[in-house]
Amino acid sequence: MRANEAIRKISALLKGAGVSASEKEAELIVCFILKTDKTALYRDNPEITEDSYQDIIARRLMREPLQYITSEVEFLDLTLKVGPGVLIPRPETELVTTEAVRLIKDNFAEPLTILDLCTGSGSIAISLAKAFPNSLVYGVDISEKALSYARENALINSISNVVFLHGNLFEPVGNIKFNVVVSNPPYIKTGDISELDPEICCYEPVEALDGGADGLRFYRKIFEQAKNYMRPEKFLIVLEIGYDEASDIQKIATDAGHKNIQFKKDYAGLDRMVFVQNVFSLM
Repeated sequence: MRANEAIRKISALLKGAGVSASEKEAELIVCFILKTDKTALYRDNPEITEDSYQDIIARRLMREPLQYITSEVEFLDLTLKVGPGVLIPRPETELVTTEAVRLIKDNFAEPLTILDLCTGSGSIAISLAKAFPNSLVYGVDISEKALSYARENALINSISNVVFLHGNLFEPVGNIKFNVVVSNPPYIKTGDISELDPEICCYEPVEALDGGADGLRFYRKIFEQAKNYMRPEKFLIVLEIGYDEASDIQKIATDAGHKNIQFKKDYAGLDRMVFVQNVFSLM
Protein backbone atom coordinates (compact mmCIF):
# COMPACT_ATOMS: atom_id res chain seq x y z
CA MET A 1 0.00 0.00 0.00
CA ARG A 2 0.97 3.65 -0.28
CA ALA A 3 2.07 5.71 2.72
CA ASN A 4 -1.05 7.90 2.75
CA GLU A 5 -3.27 4.83 3.05
CA ALA A 6 -1.09 3.43 5.84
CA ILE A 7 -1.37 6.72 7.72
CA ARG A 8 -5.17 6.57 7.52
CA LYS A 9 -5.24 2.97 8.77
CA ILE A 10 -2.79 3.56 11.60
CA SER A 11 -4.52 6.77 12.65
CA ALA A 12 -7.88 4.98 12.88
CA LEU A 13 -6.40 2.19 15.01
CA LEU A 14 -4.73 4.64 17.38
CA LYS A 15 -7.82 6.81 17.65
CA GLY A 16 -9.88 3.75 18.51
CA ALA A 17 -7.50 2.96 21.35
CA GLY A 18 -7.85 6.44 22.81
CA VAL A 19 -4.52 7.80 21.62
CA SER A 20 -4.60 11.56 21.22
CA ALA A 21 -3.04 13.21 18.16
CA SER A 22 -3.51 9.90 16.33
CA GLU A 23 -2.93 11.32 12.85
CA LYS A 24 0.31 13.04 13.85
CA GLU A 25 1.54 9.83 15.47
CA ALA A 26 0.61 7.83 12.37
CA GLU A 27 2.74 10.18 10.29
CA LEU A 28 5.64 9.81 12.71
CA ILE A 29 5.38 6.01 12.64
CA VAL A 30 5.38 5.85 8.86
CA CYS A 31 8.27 8.33 8.63
CA PHE A 32 10.21 6.27 11.18
CA ILE A 33 9.68 3.00 9.31
CA LEU A 34 10.54 4.48 5.92
CA LYS A 35 13.42 6.54 7.35
CA THR A 36 12.15 9.69 5.68
CA ASP A 37 10.81 13.08 6.68
CA LYS A 38 7.30 14.42 6.44
CA THR A 39 7.98 16.54 3.36
CA ALA A 40 9.34 13.60 1.36
CA LEU A 41 6.58 11.36 2.68
CA TYR A 42 3.79 13.46 1.19
CA ARG A 43 5.76 14.38 -1.92
CA ASP A 44 6.64 10.81 -2.91
CA ASN A 45 3.89 8.81 -1.16
CA PRO A 46 6.15 5.71 -1.12
CA GLU A 47 5.13 2.08 -0.76
CA ILE A 48 4.98 0.54 2.71
CA THR A 49 4.03 -2.97 3.80
CA GLU A 50 1.60 -3.64 6.61
CA ASP A 51 4.02 -6.12 8.16
CA SER A 52 6.60 -3.38 8.64
CA TYR A 53 4.52 -1.52 11.22
CA GLN A 54 2.54 -4.28 12.95
CA ASP A 55 4.90 -4.65 15.92
CA ILE A 56 5.02 -0.91 16.49
CA ILE A 57 1.23 -0.60 16.37
CA ALA A 58 0.80 -3.54 18.76
CA ARG A 59 3.06 -1.85 21.31
CA ARG A 60 1.41 1.53 20.81
CA LEU A 61 -2.07 0.04 21.28
CA MET A 62 -0.80 -1.13 24.69
CA ARG A 63 -0.17 2.61 25.24
CA GLU A 64 3.60 2.30 25.36
CA PRO A 65 4.93 5.79 24.52
CA LEU A 66 5.88 6.16 20.88
CA GLN A 67 9.15 7.80 21.94
CA TYR A 68 10.14 4.63 23.79
CA ILE A 69 9.26 2.53 20.75
CA THR A 70 11.33 4.65 18.36
CA SER A 71 13.96 5.31 21.08
CA GLU A 72 14.17 8.99 20.23
CA VAL A 73 12.51 12.36 20.61
CA GLU A 74 13.08 15.75 19.01
CA PHE A 75 13.80 18.53 21.50
CA LEU A 76 14.34 21.99 20.02
CA ASP A 77 17.14 21.37 17.51
CA LEU A 78 18.39 18.20 19.20
CA THR A 79 17.61 14.53 18.62
CA LEU A 80 17.65 12.74 21.98
CA LYS A 81 17.69 9.05 22.81
CA VAL A 82 15.05 8.01 25.35
CA GLY A 83 13.66 4.76 26.71
CA PRO A 84 12.36 3.07 29.85
CA GLY A 85 13.77 4.71 32.96
CA VAL A 86 13.94 8.27 31.67
CA LEU A 87 11.27 10.97 31.42
CA ILE A 88 10.27 11.93 27.90
CA PRO A 89 10.94 15.67 27.36
CA ARG A 90 7.78 17.70 26.80
CA PRO A 91 6.99 20.78 24.66
CA GLU A 92 6.51 22.74 27.88
CA THR A 93 10.13 22.06 28.77
CA GLU A 94 11.19 23.26 25.32
CA LEU A 95 9.47 26.55 26.12
CA VAL A 96 11.19 26.83 29.50
CA THR A 97 14.56 26.06 27.93
CA THR A 98 14.07 28.63 25.18
CA GLU A 99 13.16 31.27 27.75
CA ALA A 100 16.19 30.37 29.89
CA VAL A 101 18.46 30.81 26.86
CA ARG A 102 16.93 34.21 26.13
CA LEU A 103 17.32 35.44 29.68
CA ILE A 104 20.91 34.26 29.91
CA LYS A 105 21.85 35.89 26.60
CA ASP A 106 20.20 39.16 27.63
CA ASN A 107 21.81 39.38 31.05
CA PHE A 108 25.11 37.47 31.17
CA ALA A 109 28.39 37.25 29.33
CA GLU A 110 30.29 33.99 28.95
CA PRO A 111 31.98 32.06 30.41
CA LEU A 112 29.26 30.91 32.80
CA THR A 113 28.70 28.04 35.18
CA ILE A 114 25.21 26.58 34.76
CA LEU A 115 23.42 23.81 36.67
CA ASP A 116 20.49 21.70 35.49
CA LEU A 117 18.85 19.83 38.36
CA CYS A 118 16.79 16.68 37.71
CA THR A 119 18.37 16.56 34.25
CA GLY A 120 16.78 13.29 33.09
CA SER A 121 17.65 12.78 29.42
CA GLY A 122 19.85 15.87 29.56
CA SER A 123 17.50 17.86 27.32
CA ILE A 124 17.90 21.17 29.17
CA ALA A 125 21.58 20.76 30.04
CA ILE A 126 22.61 19.82 26.51
CA SER A 127 20.52 22.62 25.00
CA LEU A 128 22.16 25.17 27.29
CA ALA A 129 25.62 23.77 26.63
CA LYS A 130 24.99 24.09 22.89
CA ALA A 131 23.70 27.65 23.25
CA PHE A 132 26.65 28.68 25.44
CA PRO A 133 29.69 26.80 24.11
CA ASN A 134 32.17 28.79 26.19
CA SER A 135 30.41 27.91 29.43
CA LEU A 136 30.37 24.78 31.57
CA VAL A 137 27.05 23.09 32.24
CA TYR A 138 26.44 20.50 34.96
CA GLY A 139 23.47 18.13 34.89
CA VAL A 140 22.48 16.29 38.06
CA ASP A 141 20.06 13.41 38.52
CA ILE A 142 19.42 10.80 41.19
CA SER A 143 18.80 8.13 38.54
CA GLU A 144 21.83 6.41 37.06
CA LYS A 145 19.60 5.08 34.28
CA ALA A 146 18.58 8.60 33.28
CA LEU A 147 22.20 9.76 33.40
CA SER A 148 23.23 6.99 31.02
CA TYR A 149 20.81 8.47 28.47
CA ALA A 150 22.01 12.01 29.19
CA ARG A 151 25.66 11.11 28.62
CA GLU A 152 24.82 9.28 25.40
CA ASN A 153 22.75 12.25 24.21
CA ALA A 154 25.66 14.61 24.76
CA LEU A 155 27.81 12.36 22.59
CA ILE A 156 25.13 11.96 19.91
CA ASN A 157 24.83 15.74 19.63
CA SER A 158 28.60 16.39 19.85
CA ILE A 159 28.33 18.47 23.02
CA SER A 160 31.47 18.40 25.14
CA ASN A 161 30.99 21.27 27.63
CA VAL A 162 28.49 19.40 29.82
CA VAL A 163 29.20 17.19 32.83
CA PHE A 164 26.64 14.81 34.32
CA LEU A 165 26.76 13.96 38.03
CA HIS A 166 24.85 11.38 40.06
CA GLY A 167 23.17 12.57 43.23
CA ASN A 168 20.28 14.33 44.92
CA LEU A 169 19.83 17.94 43.78
CA PHE A 170 22.86 20.06 44.82
CA GLU A 171 24.53 17.26 46.76
CA PRO A 172 27.13 16.15 44.14
CA VAL A 173 28.34 19.62 43.04
CA GLY A 174 30.48 20.30 46.11
CA ASN A 175 31.62 23.91 46.48
CA ILE A 176 30.83 25.03 42.93
CA LYS A 177 28.98 28.34 42.67
CA PHE A 178 26.62 28.86 39.74
CA ASN A 179 25.48 31.83 37.69
CA VAL A 180 22.34 30.00 36.59
CA VAL A 181 20.27 27.12 37.96
CA VAL A 182 17.58 25.59 35.75
CA SER A 183 15.31 22.65 36.50
CA ASN A 184 12.23 20.74 35.48
CA PRO A 185 11.71 18.97 38.80
CA PRO A 186 9.01 16.39 39.54
CA TYR A 187 5.84 18.35 40.32
CA ILE A 188 2.88 15.97 40.03
CA LYS A 189 0.98 15.33 43.26
CA THR A 190 1.49 11.74 44.40
CA GLY A 191 -2.24 11.07 44.42
CA ASP A 192 -2.68 12.35 40.87
CA ILE A 193 -0.13 10.11 39.16
CA SER A 194 -2.47 7.14 38.74
CA GLU A 195 -4.94 9.44 36.95
CA LEU A 196 -2.48 10.44 34.23
CA ASP A 197 -2.56 8.99 30.71
CA PRO A 198 -1.43 5.34 30.58
CA GLU A 199 1.65 6.35 28.57
CA ILE A 200 2.81 8.30 31.62
CA CYS A 201 1.61 6.46 34.72
CA CYS A 202 2.28 2.96 33.38
CA TYR A 203 5.61 3.54 31.62
CA GLU A 204 7.52 6.64 32.66
CA PRO A 205 9.61 6.56 35.86
CA VAL A 206 7.52 7.58 38.86
CA GLU A 207 10.51 9.23 40.55
CA ALA A 208 10.64 11.71 37.67
CA LEU A 209 6.97 12.60 38.18
CA ASP A 210 6.27 12.45 41.91
CA GLY A 211 6.53 15.83 43.61
CA GLY A 212 5.13 14.64 46.92
CA ALA A 213 1.67 14.95 48.43
CA ASP A 214 1.25 18.56 47.27
CA GLY A 215 3.59 18.42 44.27
CA LEU A 216 5.91 21.01 45.81
CA ARG A 217 8.55 18.94 47.61
CA PHE A 218 11.36 19.73 45.18
CA TYR A 219 10.63 23.46 45.03
CA ARG A 220 11.05 23.71 48.80
CA LYS A 221 14.41 21.96 48.60
CA ILE A 222 15.67 23.88 45.57
CA PHE A 223 14.79 27.33 46.87
CA GLU A 224 16.19 26.61 50.31
CA GLN A 225 19.43 25.05 49.10
CA ALA A 226 20.06 27.33 46.09
CA LYS A 227 21.21 30.20 48.32
CA ASN A 228 24.36 28.22 49.13
CA TYR A 229 25.25 27.54 45.50
CA MET A 230 24.53 30.79 43.64
CA ARG A 231 27.09 33.48 42.84
CA PRO A 232 25.83 36.39 44.91
CA GLU A 233 26.88 39.16 42.52
CA LYS A 234 24.47 38.05 39.79
CA PHE A 235 22.33 34.95 39.44
CA LEU A 236 19.26 33.49 37.80
CA ILE A 237 17.01 30.56 38.74
CA VAL A 238 14.55 29.21 36.13
CA LEU A 239 12.16 26.40 37.07
CA GLU A 240 9.35 24.69 35.21
CA ILE A 241 6.21 24.49 37.36
CA GLY A 242 2.78 22.88 37.35
CA TYR A 243 0.00 25.00 35.88
CA ASP A 244 -1.74 25.47 39.25
CA GLU A 245 1.29 25.90 41.53
CA ALA A 246 2.31 29.55 41.05
CA SER A 247 0.83 31.00 44.25
CA ASP A 248 2.27 28.22 46.41
CA ILE A 249 5.68 28.52 44.78
CA GLN A 250 5.63 32.29 45.27
CA LYS A 251 5.23 31.70 49.01
CA ILE A 252 7.87 28.96 49.11
CA ALA A 253 10.43 31.15 47.36
CA THR A 254 9.61 34.19 49.51
CA ASP A 255 9.78 32.19 52.74
CA ALA A 256 13.21 30.92 51.64
CA GLY A 257 14.42 34.51 51.39
CA HIS A 258 14.26 35.04 47.64
CA LYS A 259 13.10 38.29 46.03
CA ASN A 260 12.31 39.41 42.49
CA ILE A 261 10.16 36.36 41.77
CA GLN A 262 8.28 36.36 38.47
CA PHE A 263 6.16 33.89 36.53
CA LYS A 264 5.53 33.36 32.84
CA LYS A 265 2.71 31.53 31.10
CA ASP A 266 2.88 28.95 28.33
CA TYR A 267 1.09 29.18 24.99
CA ALA A 268 -2.10 27.89 26.61
CA GLY A 269 -2.09 30.79 29.07
CA LEU A 270 -1.11 28.59 32.02
CA ASP A 271 1.61 29.45 34.52
CA ARG A 272 4.55 27.32 33.40
CA MET A 273 7.80 28.77 34.75
CA VAL A 274 9.17 30.80 37.62
CA PHE A 275 12.21 33.09 37.48
CA VAL A 276 14.20 34.28 40.49
CA GLN A 277 17.00 36.80 39.95
CA ASN A 278 18.85 39.50 41.83
CA VAL A 279 20.16 42.55 40.01
CA PHE A 280 18.74 42.68 36.49
CA SER A 281 15.48 42.86 34.60
CA LEU A 282 13.70 39.81 33.27
CA MET A 283 11.37 41.71 30.95
